[in-house]
Amino acid sequence: MSAAETKEPVDLEEDFASSTSLHGFNRAMVAPNRFLRYMWILAILASNGAFAYMFVAMLQDYFQYNTITDMTLEFADEVTFPAVSICNFNRVDLDKATMAELEYLSPMLYGSSMDETALRDFLDLPAVNGTGTSTTTTPSTNFTHSFSVYGNCYTFNGDRTSPFKQTAEGTGFPSSNGLHLVLDVMDQYSTESAMIAGHGEVGIRVLLHDQSEPPVMDSQASAIAPGKHSFMAVRQTRYRNHVPPWGKCAELQLRHHDTYSLPACQLECRSSHVEQACQCTPYFLPGTAPPCDPQTIYQCVHRVLNQLVSGELRCDCPIPCTMTKYGSAVTYSGYPNRITKKIYNNAFNLTPDYIRENGIVLDVYYDTLNYQKISQLKAVDSGQLASNMGGMMGLFIGASVMTILEVAEYLGLKIGRYCSRRQRPLAINVEPASLKKSGDGNSKSHNIIYQ
Repeated sequence: MSAAETKEPVDLEEDFASSTSLHGFNRAMVAPNRFLRYMWILAILASNGAFAYMFVAMLQDYFQYNTITDMTLEFADEVTFPAVSICNFNRVDLDKATMAELEYLSPMLYGSSMDETALRDFLDLPAVNGTGTSTTTTPSTNFTHSFSVYGNCYTFNGDRTSPFKQTAEGTGFPSSNGLHLVLDVMDQYSTESAMIAGHGEVGIRVLLHDQSEPPVMDSQASAIAPGKHSFMAVRQTRYRNHVPPWGKCAELQLRHHDTYSLPACQLECRSSHVEQACQCTPYFLPGTAPPCDPQTIYQCVHRVLNQLVSGELRCDCPIPCTMTKYGSAVTYSGYPNRITKKIYNNAFNLTPDYIRENGIVLDVYYDTLNYQKISQLKAVDSGQLASNMGGMMGLFIGASVMTILEVAEYLGLKIGRYCSRRQRPLAINVEPASLKKSGDGNSKSHNIIYQ
């Protein structure tokens, strides 16, 4: 038998412990006495236990899908101007609606049907002639028309394909900058009362919104009263929300809007509940059902909308993954001064009392050319998890990716040696009995191999 065949096999445990980069193993192997060896073994077990605890804690933290919020302020040479939607509190103008139209609308405006005599008495109209002529107002080319719970509304800069941009901050006096409007609310033509199913306010509602969102005037718009010059300084905020499981954002396919947005989803949800309960679509909601008549709006539609407000009916409208919102800081000044009163009186025959009760001057503008970005980020992403685990491995057990390969090599050799032992043939030395009895010293034994 050769020297190579008689060589003792290498002790894998001793070789691994003396050569591995894992902390403590080689010290335990070369410890000069039993006490130090036990101390090193105890230290190894404690370090590995601490690492296992931190490993489990990091995995639990990762799979909780926590998020953090990143807020930055970006400055730009130009900022997209918002869409500005404006509605008068008064839904029906007395000078434009005929008496027949008012009779038809009376259930919605006043809660019950009213004939011409009752309407003239309620509205303080003379007993002769009509109230007005049914007309249609044509908005400017920069304004688009829409319906809301306040009736006719008009949106400035509503084209999302080519929105206006503001390139200089401030209201722009004395040059033109932002949006400047002079409005007459015409309170003398109001047809509603807060005591009877209508609005009792005088003024307008103004909503700043993204061009991709429909205006929801009843829940989001600001109120502007007459007799003031109102200054609305715009604030733009861009949101970026995370998808599940870290966040809750999603973008659904809507039936009546091309782009998903929270206001569009809420309007379609309202419409769906109303169509299901009332079998019609009111004028201020999108839908394909037949239009609701005024009596149905007062008796059925208002009831369904109240159920939505109270929580009896719900809307499943997730937050969009990206959206742009506009806020404003509103300040006021008195208007007009005595010289302006005189000019209005001479040019338009408007008295100071009429201007105070009906006139609104509105400026909408960016006071600074910037916008805020709010992003929802993972508290721990996969890269941070790997980095944290690597740091804990190095701190407690001195391991790295290469150490994992060392352990894999040791386990592979161990398994290979175990399998080779099970498959190695068993050799038995057998000596024939006849040769053993003859006592022949020259006799030779025979090796019989059993598989």
